[in-house]
Amino acid sequence: IPAATPEHIVPPGELFPPPVPTKASLGLLLAPLISVPVLVVLALLLKNVFFLFPASALLIWASVLIYIYLYRAWRLLQPGNVRTTPGKAIGFMFIPFFNVYWGFVLFVGLANDWNRVMAAHPNLQQAPRLNSGLALAFCIGSFFVIGIFLIFPLMAGICKGVTWMDRLRMMPSGGGPGGPLGAQSLGGTAPQADGAIRLY
Repeated sequence: IPAATPEHIVPPGELFPPPVPTKASLGLLLAPLISVPVLVVLALLLKNVFFLFPASALLIWASVLIYIYLYRAWRLLQPGNVRTTPGKAIGFMFIPFFNVYWGFVLFVGLANDWNRVMAAHPNLQQAPRLNSGLALAFCIGSFFVIGIFLIFPLMAGICKGVTWMDRLRMMPSGGGPGGPLGAQSLGGTAPQADGAIRLY
């Protein structure tokens, strides 16, 4: 199945085109997110502000990764006729005050559009779904301390979905990772066009 161009819309019921190579590493994101509170605690216990500098750098890096993964998730959905483009999804978050509203579109809208697109195409039936309730709780909780903890399961789901979609391009035509059309699981092998076996 040829990859779709950004402006190409695939009607529901048709096979969703495999995306360009796109991955999202949860481990790469968790490393800075976990390191930041550790460094802050060390700074408080040792009364040494030096630890705050690497903590700030890691926090910035984690924020950049979150936006990168969100951009990739929105980009994957474009053939499914979703509510916004990847550029708008991320760019509008940098508009003061408006970003309070846009955060709900970025996270809750992504979850709703993702689940709709996954359910509308036969080769995406086995794709992981995003938790729209968790996305809503994160958006509301971001005004309070609890939002810090909800970002972990929320981004875990997004990373899982993006990684699943990345493997879609390695499946036989009409298949999907773990789906009935793909006839294999995520950990299985896929035949290449030349008959060789793909082990990744």
